[in-house]
Amino acid sequence: MRIRTLLMIGLLALGVGVALTMAQERDFVEPTEADIGLDNSFFFRIRTPAAGYKVSEREKVVNERIVAILSCHKPGPVTIAPINGKPTIYVDGVKLVTVYPRDAEANKATMMEVATVWAANLRAGLPKVMPGAHPNGPARPACVCPGGPQVSVQK
Repeated sequence: MRIRTLLMIGLLALGVGVALTMAQERDFVEPTEADIGLDNSFFFRIRTPAAGYKVSEREKVVNERIVAILSCHKPGPVTIAPINGKPTIYVDGVKLVTVYPRDAEANKATMMEVATVWAANLRAGLPKVMPGAHPNGPARPACVCPGGPQVSVQK
């Protein structure tokens, strides 16, 4: 009898937990924008999903890449180069973010105009968050962390 009562209480608690979890999932609203920056320095705003990534997933990937780049050493130049016809921003030779047509549309600009603004904001902001950064400096080999491969953060 006692085991049966404990089992019923456990099942009831489990049911309440599942119901609360489902309610929380239902209440979650995917963000429609994500600000990318560090230490009160604003770099750019992601306004749209792209390449199969939700806004929150793009934000996570870009932030992971920023952390990886800054963890490696003081970052060098911020550059723009195309990948499949889309402007892609690199910091010290490491891919940070690609600008997609949806980004351009959301910003009422061309993809290259958006990439240029985002890169300029990075060039202005990186030295503020990491003194000694050289975002306007000469190209250097891609960031290679001691004891590790070139920085590359995947989804």
